Amino acid sequence: MNLPNPSAQLTAQPASPMVDEDDGINLLDMLDVLIDQRYLIAIVTTIVLAIGAGYALTTTPIYEANSLIQVEDTKGNSLGALMGENSALFDVKSPASAEIEILRSRLVVGQAASNLQLDLSVTPKYVPYIGSWLSRSATEPSNPSFAGFKGYVRGNESLRVARFDLPTPLLGIRFTVLVTDTGYELVTEAGTKLGEGVVGKPLTFSYQGHSGELLIAKLVGKPGAEFFVSRSSLLGVTQQLQNQMKITEQGRQSGVLRVTLEGANPDRIAQILNEVGNLYVRQNTERKAAEAKKSLEFLNTQLPQLKKQLEQSEASFNQFRTQQGTFDLDTEANAYLSQVVSLKVKLFEQQSKRKELELRYTAKHPSVEAVDISIRDIKTELREAEKKVKKLPTIEQDLLRLTRDVKVDSALYTNLLNSAQQLGLVKEGKVGNVRIIDKAVAPESAIKPKRSSIVGISALLGLLAGLGLAFLRNSLRPGIKNAEELEHRLGLNVFATVPLSAAQQQLDIDTMAKKPGSHLLATLRPNEAAIESLRSLRTALQFAMLEAPNNIVLITGPTPNIGKSFTAANFAAVLSAAGQRVLLIDADMRKGHINQFFGLSRGLGLSELITGTQVLDKVLHRNVAPGLDFITTGTMPPNPAELLMSPATQALFRSLSEQYDLVLVDSPPVLAVSDTAILAPMAGTTFLVVRADVSSLGEVQEAVKRIAQSGESVKGIIFNGLDISKRRYGYGYGYGYGYKYKRYGYRYQSYNYGQDKPKT
Repeated sequence: MNLPNPSAQLTAQPASPMVDEDDGINLLDMLDVLIDQRYLIAIVTTIVLAIGAGYALTTTPIYEANSLIQVEDTKGNSLGALMGENSALFDVKSPASAEIEILRSRLVVGQAASNLQLDLSVTPKYVPYIGSWLSRSATEPSNPSFAGFKGYVRGNESLRVARFDLPTPLLGIRFTVLVTDTGYELVTEAGTKLGEGVVGKPLTFSYQGHSGELLIAKLVGKPGAEFFVSRSSLLGVTQQLQNQMKITEQGRQSGVLRVTLEGANPDRIAQILNEVGNLYVRQNTERKAAEAKKSLEFLNTQLPQLKKQLEQSEASFNQFRTQQGTFDLDTEANAYLSQVVSLKVKLFEQQSKRKELELRYTAKHPSVEAVDISIRDIKTELREAEKKVKKLPTIEQDLLRLTRDVKVDSALYTNLLNSAQQLGLVKEGKVGNVRIIDKAVAPESAIKPKRSSIVGISALLGLLAGLGLAFLRNSLRPGIKNAEELEHRLGLNVFATVPLSAAQQQLDIDTMAKKPGSHLLATLRPNEAAIESLRSLRTALQFAMLEAPNNIVLITGPTPNIGKSFTAANFAAVLSAAGQRVLLIDADMRKGHINQFFGLSRGLGLSELITGTQVLDKVLHRNVAPGLDFITTGTMPPNPAELLMSPATQALFRSLSEQYDLVLVDSPPVLAVSDTAILAPMAGTTFLVVRADVSSLGEVQEAVKRIAQSGESVKGIIFNGLDISKRRYGYGYGYGYGYKYKRYGYRYQSYNYGQDKPKT
């Protein structure tokens, strides 16, 4: 961020907390999160993409076969035109919706499942996950083994079962066929051997008190290969196939049905659809011919009776002509004869029709009642005609009666004989009113999975998952992300932002290894960005101390491990490089370790000066850096707080302040111990070191409060450890955004005696 305005700093008052006027989403903040978590996003995206690509490559492809069936509105058969009314009687039409249900019925689908043995399952024992995928491109049988386990295959192994008869209690039980040198063995899931067989010969076996028979027609596989064989309930398989088949009418009232079926085996699903189509057409033909067959059976019972009746009528007529001689009826008698014969024929036809209707309907059915009315009308006309006949001479009446009987019986017999012949042709020549337009063929390409779509969706889902995880991780991290949060939320002035230094990380390793020599970044790498930021702090310090009562600067922090010792040591070196006489004091008499930056042992130091056991010349390390003197913590006392509260401490600090241009004091963390609250009133200026992504707003706020309770105030913040590689901006000031404030509870960490690794 920009350096504090010097005129503003002259007041030595902390900035007022700013109100965040933007409660919405800040796109620049989001961009920072994306840059910060870019590796996490890339890893999650890559993992999800790899999973999606693996699924797309290894999953079994699904194919779709289809066929078209037409339900005709009219018969359209030349034979039907010849048969006339008799053929039309049996042209019963069904709407497309009814035909769809018939096509999906167990009558058709169940028979197809039985004919194709769909209730029989035969599966090679594939290598887990990839075996089936490898087998699709294999051209020869594989060696049956996987990771030391026997029986697993990944080649073109196949097994065709011609018959597998099982009783109902054994349905659903999976058996294993183990290929041997001489044939095969049938084994249960538990490993019990049921028998040995050879290809082409039936194997009879007994299991759980039930007997079965297995006939294998073809076997491809090396000895040791295994196949899983089972038979399911035919009803269950039929219902499953009914649910899988999709039947729709192409267009509105077109009468063209489209039947589709999906499956992993393209040849198999095409075979199933063709079998269903053939069975549907066959049942339709049989259904249409059934009515003609029933009527023909009825006529076959009537013809012998009519033939016998005709023969009797002809015999009576011939006997009468022989006895009475040959003579003809007059014109009136012939007219009566024609009328009576016509009425008799009609009456017989209606009576026959009623008998046929009785087979299908009750006496109250409208069709039956209509025929009854017609029969009554014909009988009425017939009685009227017979009354007129009775007015003729007796001999002429007899001749007319005999002639009538012969003609009626002859006409009825001839008509029934013709009808029987016609119905016979109808029965044999009926083709139904449905036909297959397009037979199902094996599809050439799979409809799913769509590999390119799966890979694209996987990449998108992986990216979304990575983004979600990145923002979740960012929201769960209580650390302060940038210096703007401190100014906006707490109203504290940030005097410097110190970036992370890769060179310091290597120096930390050397320090922990206790290598000889100085390990101070300011002297070894004076051009580092972190040191440059401390030079900016040096400039701002001149204005911050205008109203300070003394030249003592206290460097502290809310919690341990935030880099305050690194800041104090290097800032002291930067100040002394400007020509000032600077004294650096390590006042952290619990875990102080600044001496390690200079390659010095702890030795004698501040604790000995306060207790008066040593004089300044004995404990002072002169010119550890140009113009910089240093006092270590000395021997770690058992009661640091009590030691610092002694009058000797105040006197010592006043004396040292008079001897140097600037005295820099590194104190323990505020929230860990009370030492800083004791030292703060002795210093003229107090700075609080805050670590990026580590220190929380709650910790900083509580630390400021603790110092205020001692009667002093924090002059400003040194924002340390900013990782500029994870931000959209390079090192420097000028942040133009803020983060939405979330109150985090501060952390009290254990802070005991001992040595710790220096923190940048």
